Amino acid sequence: MFACLVLPAVANAENFLVDSTADATDLALDGHCLTEGGKCTLRAAIEEANAEEGFNEIEFSESTFDGKVAGTIVLVDSLPPLTGPTSINGKTCETAAGVSGPCVGVDGPSGKPALIVDHAEEVEVWGLAITGAQTGIEVDGSPGLKAQASWFGVKLDGSPGGIGTGILIGPGSDGSRVGSTDAERRDVFANSTDDGLDIHGAKEVLVRGNYFGVRPDGVTPAANAKDDIEVTSGSSEELEAIGTLIGTRVSSAAAATPECDGGCNVISGAGASGIDLQGDGGVEAPAVTTVVLGNYIGLNASGSASVPNVSSGVRVGKAARTIVGGSKAGEANRVNGGEVGVIAGPAPVDLVVRGNLIGVDATGTGTLAPPGEGVSVESVELPTAAVEATIADNEIRMAGGVAIAQEGFGATIADNEIFGAEIGIKTHGSTAGHGNLIESNSVKGLRASGIVVENDLNEITGNEISDASNAGIWINGSTVSFGLTGNLIGGDTAAKENVIDGSGGDAIEISSRQHTENEVARNRGIANNGPFIDLVATSPGTEKGPNEGIEPPMLSTLTQASVGGSAEAGANVRVFRKQLAAAGEVDSFLGEATVDADGDWELIFSSEIPAGSIVTATQTSTAGGTSELAPATTVPGAVGAVAGGGGGEAVIGTAAGTGNLFVIRPRIRPRTKIVKGPKGRSRTDTAQFEFESSERGSLFLCKLDGKPFDLCRSPKRYERLKPGKHVFRVRAIDPAGHADPSPAKSYFTVTD
Repeated sequence: MFACLVLPAVANAENFLVDSTADATDLALDGHCLTEGGKCTLRAAIEEANAEEGFNEIEFSESTFDGKVAGTIVLVDSLPPLTGPTSINGKTCETAAGVSGPCVGVDGPSGKPALIVDHAEEVEVWGLAITGAQTGIEVDGSPGLKAQASWFGVKLDGSPGGIGTGILIGPGSDGSRVGSTDAERRDVFANSTDDGLDIHGAKEVLVRGNYFGVRPDGVTPAANAKDDIEVTSGSSEELEAIGTLIGTRVSSAAAATPECDGGCNVISGAGASGIDLQGDGGVEAPAVTTVVLGNYIGLNASGSASVPNVSSGVRVGKAARTIVGGSKAGEANRVNGGEVGVIAGPAPVDLVVRGNLIGVDATGTGTLAPPGEGVSVESVELPTAAVEATIADNEIRMAGGVAIAQEGFGATIADNEIFGAEIGIKTHGSTAGHGNLIESNSVKGLRASGIVVENDLNEITGNEISDASNAGIWINGSTVSFGLTGNLIGGDTAAKENVIDGSGGDAIEISSRQHTENEVARNRGIANNGPFIDLVATSPGTEKGPNEGIEPPMLSTLTQASVGGSAEAGANVRVFRKQLAAAGEVDSFLGEATVDADGDWELIFSSEIPAGSIVTATQTSTAGGTSELAPATTVPGAVGAVAGGGGGEAVIGTAAGTGNLFVIRPRIRPRTKIVKGPKGRSRTDTAQFEFESSERGSLFLCKLDGKPFDLCRSPKRYERLKPGKHVFRVRAIDPAGHADPSPAKSYFTVTD
């Protein structure tokens, strides 16, 4: 009894059932939601809910609102702002569009918001198809909003309804939720004349499982005129858009299917960007700590076709601490189409672009619709190296353009797989004393060069570059007015060596001015059409080229146990073994020595090398510039290169510094033939190939599917192959270093 006397009275929450498509107002605030016509309208239900305390629920009569166009409420003015915790639950139906979706339609008013949520906590909006309004739902100062299972800009029959912005989530509306991992609760944002979803000054908003820029079928394009999703901060720290999460780490089961499901958003068809974190300036400042993962950006929901965002997939701008993708399974964004996949800068603090599939089809094995440029980052205005960008573990398939472009102050560009670009990785602009780390990338099938550097102080190590049409790695000073210096290509361990195979030009080309110092350490490769290291002066009439015109060291003595010669005093001489006499090949590192004050050097090998081995060397000056390779020298006691087969007239000469005879063949390219391989279709997960060359003494390079060419011998066996289609290629390289321009191919399929 005492408790009954002292506890305050609390009004009971009310349920209201809307049974009319009219837009009439409530007769009286009496808890009964009746209009003059004796029906309950949505407007009257909101008026009554605002008058009640506690959590109120507004539902809709199933006989009136069944997903058909007739169940559409035409508004003459904005609905009354919701001011208390309320659920507007239109539920889901089999709609007139032929897919599951909202049961209730709301049309209009033109030039005004349809529904306003004003400083009301925990409002839920379900099952509405809102069209014809300036804004579908406008939210201000209302934390905990949930908007699910609703369509914006799409009528109940799936046709375009037009809308300005689907949802505007304003300042103070922290913790709002748009969409769900449950496909039945996804929202659709399409046909907007502005943005699909605009998040401004709200914190920790979660956007999951929605369709942007496509109809409810997930396939048919229905473009939003500007951005699909725009996330921006307000003009003060209190209004920062912090912690927005777009997408989710999809489950392993969802990730294994080609469809966008399990919380993945389809973010496609935007007239500008799929996701814009920079905004338009003025009251819109860049977002902070945004995470974008597990989405289809520029794809339809089935992953079968591109629905490109015209400008970019993700526009980061200056947004700080942005993460696009992730290192774990299910965190990759699939990005296709548009001018740029991910664009950032100037000065994107702590940007991470990791683990994404750009230009890759939904199966993860082929190319779909690459953007014009893959990832483009401008870091010119970054204050310190501690906040540099990381671009890592991405798979980027291109049809030209630049896969990764980094301008200015350094970034870490590591462990990316790149296919088919014009240029794989390009750095340019002033590094302001801090260059890029370009490490452990795989770059294949380039229309021009693998890695192009147009600035200073870059470290390029451990990369695999194959089949570039021009140079594998190019320090390109021909386009800048200053000399490029302080770059390091390769390293002092096997793991740091760049492997450069099959370049149409030089393996490593340094085109720069005289007063530069670029170091070329340990690297290796085969079948490059030009010299392995080529120093090219870019200033006509310059007496010396790059690296002060440093000359290769002299190799004057060579035995199976040691090599020696002369070079610049204090220089570091690196000695390499070659498989072939060809200028574009280096096989392995033998050791290094320091030149004494008299200009002499000697290297004692850790173990004797065979007679007939071919040896070459570089020298790196005390200032840090490296020479081209010395002329190849053969260890006494055997012929260095043997002619055989193929016809043509041989020329006999003397190997430099040895007095040994060697044979140089005319430039006749070998032909490769696969003589035995697996059947076209087989249930076995192993495959073995036998092959031969038209030239005796040839080496072979083999590759399976998208992997790089690597040295091999016949027979070549592969095990534990995955079910599906495979292609094996093999290329012969004759003793003079001439490569078969058309590798032999064998196609086969492993069945389940």
